[in-house]
Amino acid sequence: PLLDRPLALGVRGAAVAPAAVPVVRAPVEPVPEDFTALVLRARELDRVDHPDGDALWDRIAAAVAAEDYRHSGDEELGPLERLRAELASHRAQQAFERKDRTAARAELLAAAELYEQAELPGRALVVRARAAVAHLGEDDGVRPDWAHLDELRRLAAQVPDEDRVSVLHSVTYAAYHELGDALPEPSEELVERFERSLAAYREGSEALGSAHRIATAAQYAADMAARRGRLDEARTGLTAVVAQLERDELPWRTPRSLGLLGQVELMRGEYGAAVEVLHRALTGAVRWHDDSFPFGPTYAMLGHASEHAGDPAGAARAFTEAAARFDRAGQSDDAAGVRISLASVLRESGRVADAAAVLESVLLEADGAGFDDRQTAQVRLDLARCLLALEEHREAAEEYLRLADQVAAWEDGQDIHTMVACEATVALAEAGRWEAAQAALQRAITAHGLAARADQLCSTLQQLARLTMQARGADGLDAALAHLAESDAVCARAEEAGQEVTGWFQRGVAQYERCRALAVADRAEEALAAAEAAVAAHEAGGKDGEEPRAEALRMAALIEARSLGRTAAARARLAAGVERCERAGLPEAARVLAGLSDRLAAEAEQG
Repeated sequence: PLLDRPLALGVRGAAVAPAAVPVVRAPVEPVPEDFTALVLRARELDRVDHPDGDALWDRIAAAVAAEDYRHSGDEELGPLERLRAELASHRAQQAFERKDRTAARAELLAAAELYEQAELPGRALVVRARAAVAHLGEDDGVRPDWAHLDELRRLAAQVPDEDRVSVLHSVTYAAYHELGDALPEPSEELVERFERSLAAYREGSEALGSAHRIATAAQYAADMAARRGRLDEARTGLTAVVAQLERDELPWRTPRSLGLLGQVELMRGEYGAAVEVLHRALTGAVRWHDDSFPFGPTYAMLGHASEHAGDPAGAARAFTEAAARFDRAGQSDDAAGVRISLASVLRESGRVADAAAVLESVLLEADGAGFDDRQTAQVRLDLARCLLALEEHREAAEEYLRLADQVAAWEDGQDIHTMVACEATVALAEAGRWEAAQAALQRAITAHGLAARADQLCSTLQQLARLTMQARGADGLDAALAHLAESDAVCARAEEAGQEVTGWFQRGVAQYERCRALAVADRAEEALAAAEAAVAAHEAGGKDGEEPRAEALRMAALIEARSLGRTAAARARLAAGVERCERAGLPEAARVLAGLSDRLAAEAEQG
C-alpha cells in the first residue's frame, strides 16, 4: 500500500508530486543587490517557508565564502556567527534532501554552537531539536530519544514563542514517526503521545498566527488519519488545508498538501480525481521552483492513478519520468521498482517489445538496485512471459530455466517452482527443444507432487499435446494422447485429494484437444466422439461453461460435415447451438455458429 511509505512530512514541512509542463515564474520580488537586504529577504522568506529562499541562501553562501568578504556587523544583519549558523542550517536542509542524515545532523549541531556564540539561545534550541530527530525514518525500528526531546521541550518554555513552536514541531515529528512505525496496531501510549504533541504544536501555531505552521499541523493529522485507514477524514482535512493556504496567500505550500490529497484519492479508488490533483501538485511545485519537492514518488503515484483511470499512455509517461527522477537522485532501487510498473503498463497496452526491453534493463541493474531474490525472480518471470508473447521462444525458455533453478532453492516456494516449471515446459516446446521440454515437464510433475497446481499442470499437458501435433502431425498422435491421458489423471487425482482444480473445465479442454489430435490423424469418428464429450464436460460448468461448450460444438459440426459428410446433422447441431448461445447472452458465439452453418450449406450446394 502506498501509505506504508508516508510522504516526507519532515521537520521542514511535508511532500509529494507528478508530471506537468514547467511554468515560468519570476521570483516574488527582484533579488536585492545590497548584501544586508539580501540576507534580510532570505530570512523573511524562511519565516513563511518560501522556496525562493533557497536560491538566496546559495548567493549569500557564495558571497561569504569569497576571500574579500568583510562582515559589516550592523544591527540588522547581526553578528557573523548568526549568519554562519543560518548557512549551516541551509546546508543541513540540502543534506536532508539528498538523504544524507548524518551530514544534516552534523551541520545542525554546528549551527547550534554558532547560534549560542551569537547569543541566540532560542535558535540554538530549534536546531538542536531538529538534530535530535534527524535520524528518524532512516532505518526501521529507530526510535526517538524521548528523554532528550522532553528536556528540549522543557527548555523551550524559556525562549521566544516562535522558537518554542519550532521545537514543538520537531517533537511532533518524532511522535509522528514513532506512531507510523508502530502501525497497524500501535499502543495507546504512542497514539496519545502523537495527539498530545500535535495539539501543543497546533495551539502554539494558532497563538502565533502562523498560517504555514497551522497548515502543517493539519497535514500531520490528515496524513496519520490516512495511514490508519480513515481516508474520508483525511480527504476532508486536506481539502481544508489547501483552501486555508490559498486563503492565506501561501500558494507555494499547496503542492505538498495536494500531493498528499492525491495519494489519499488514489487509496480511495478515486483515480480520476487523483490524476487531477497530482497534476495540480506538480504544476505548483514546478511553478514555485521547489527543489525539495519529492517529484519521483509523485510521478510514480500519478502513473498508478493514470493506469487505473484507463490512461496507459499517461501512466507510461509518468512512470518513465519517475524512473528518471529516481535515477538522478541516485535511488536505483526505487527507479527499478518504477520500471517494473512501467513494463506492466506497456505490456497491458500491447507494447510488449518495449516492456521486454525495460525488464531486460532492470535485470541488468538488479544487483545494484539491491533487489532481493524474489524481486529478481518476479522480473525474470515477467520478462519470460513477454518474450513468449513476442514468440521469441528460445529466449523465453532460457529465462524460464534460469528462473526454475532460482526458485527451486526456496524452502517456501515449491508452488512457484511448479508454476515456473509448467511455463518453462511450454516455452521449450514452442522453441522446438523437445528433450528439454520433457525434462521441464518431469520437473513440473515432481514439484506438483510437493505443491499442487493442478489446473496449471493440466493446462501444460494439454498445450504440450497441441504443440506435439503441430510439430509432428499424425506421427505425434500417440505422444499427444499420452499427454492428454496424463492431464485427465492429474485432474482425477486432484479431485480425489480435495485439491483445488476446475474439473469440468480441465476435462472439457482435454477432450477438445483430443478431438483436434484425432482429426489431424484422420480418425474422424473418434474425433467427433471426443468433441461431443467436450461439449458434455463443459455443460457441467454452468454459465461459465457456455462459451467453451460453443467452441467444442463448432468443432464437432466441422468434423461431422467436412470429414464425415453429414452436413444436415451438423447444421441441426449448429442451429441448437445458436439458440443456446442467444439464451446464454453470447451473441458473438451465436454469430460464429450461424456463420459456420451458412458456409456448410453453401459448400453442400456446390457439391
